[in-house]
Amino acid sequence: MSRGCEETTPTWNRFFDPSRTIKKDAMISLNYSLDKYQLSLIDDKTIANASISDLTVYLFCGDVMFSVDDSSFDARWGWIPVLDFAIQAYDAVRLLNGSKDAYLHFTENEDYIQFSRIDTIHADISASYTAARATTLISDLEIETKKFLRHILADLSQRWPSISNNQHFRIINEMIRVQDTRLIQHVLGQNR
Repeated sequence: MSRGCEETTPTWNRFFDPSRTIKKDAMISLNYSLDKYQLSLIDDKTIANASISDLTVYLFCGDVMFSVDDSSFDARWGWIPVLDFAIQAYDAVRLLNGSKDAYLHFTENEDYIQFSRIDTIHADISASYTAARATTLISDLEIETKKFLRHILADLSQRWPSISNNQHFRIINEMIRVQDTRLIQHVLGQNR
């Protein structure tokens, strides 16, 4: 996690609002918990035969806890597809390098988290379901969302070792290794 509380004024550019103070290093926290009942239904056979949609949307649902400093964007709704959330979060943050806004849209819901580039290094975070707002470094968001995604993949591999035999899970792991989540989104879109 990123730590630090020094405040700094970024160099002037067309996105900068001089009335706002931006923390140099915000504390970003991403975590999750899986629904215990749903977990009890998952066995090695289910994992071995799971489709890409099963893996990303249906099998691993629960709560997602996401905060930046004191701003909470938690989605403790019990049904959030955590692997899909992690893929979308990482992809959305990576898109900020080339666009002003990127969105993480929740599956089976109209809610979203919006990431808006302020300048070349800072981003604002807001969500449709909370009044919380935060500003942080884009590079810190990239690091933390990638760590979160890798943590989920490692946790699933540890809980269900047979998941490594699932071709779709191997593809997701390989795409993350080469940092090509846009391809994952394309594959997901075709298989839902």
